[in-house]
Amino acid sequence: MNLKPAACKNPPCRLCGFNRYEVFLEDAACANEKKYCIIQCKKCAFISVHPLPDHESLKEHYDSSYWKGPQQKESPYMQHFFSFRVKSIVYELTKHISRKGKILDLGAGDGAWVHLLRRKGFEAWGIDPFSIPSKTDYLIQGTLHSAEFGDSSFDAITCFHVLEHLDDPLNELKEALRILKPGGIMIVEVPNISSWGFSLFKKNWQPLHIPAHVNHFTPETLRQVFQTAGDVTLLKLSHFSAKTSPAAFVLSFLPGLTPQNVRRKFDGKYPFHYKTAYLALQMVSLPYIVPGILAQRGCIIRGYFRKL
Repeated sequence: MNLKPAACKNPPCRLCGFNRYEVFLEDAACANEKKYCIIQCKKCAFISVHPLPDHESLKEHYDSSYWKGPQQKESPYMQHFFSFRVKSIVYELTKHISRKGKILDLGAGDGAWVHLLRRKGFEAWGIDPFSIPSKTDYLIQGTLHSAEFGDSSFDAITCFHVLEHLDDPLNELKEALRILKPGGIMIVEVPNISSWGFSLFKKNWQPLHIPAHVNHFTPETLRQVFQTAGDVTLLKLSHFSAKTSPAAFVLSFLPGLTPQNVRRKFDGKYPFHYKTAYLALQMVSLPYIVPGILAQRGCIIRGYFRKL
């Protein structure tokens, strides 16, 4: 890709602090009456959105229709389907911690993953600054810093599609590693901007999700941010998510099926016929995404890191 020098004032890179950039994708999106481009640091190659959206814009984005909320409980069938889609992640957790281990889900959203882990026997907690307040004490509305967890509080931390949302992903990882026990495992999943999906769809690639996604990772920059944050070792890197990979492909073609868009249209509900069509299209998409996964150019990166 031929990159152009960034025309705007260069902010310091949120990963290495360097302040020289090139434009990675010009006019990537227009939202909240602002134009956004994607820039790449000339020193560490970290890719991010410019300018950063303000807090009020993000609050509007994470409105009450973003999550299902406690009033929109899934059917037993959908709970089993969700359990099937995350089965491989649960298996990896059980390889590294006991069934009664203490897990924190960073960016817990509606709490579906936390509830599943608790049904599996783990002592699971979740935290999210934009989630709907919960009646349960193990789902916390807040941030890692506001929660003030003690050092080495958790055996494992999961962080699915969170780092791409953060103004300061490096500082968040440092705090996460502080509260993770030595020998504990952290599982992080983010979109992969070096994927074939991005190469195909460009600004229409659903995981760009501007302005909510302000950071865009490659396998190399994900490793780099962890190595900068603390003393860790990479155990495994995956490029497939049964939950996210087919969805990203479908929604890049048909953004109208995005759950948040549908819930906004139907007063917080996701009609059965929309849900059925969405899931059926994801199944149909699987043969088309397999080549990218095999080439390690799938739409997501999931890293398993151990704290030393």
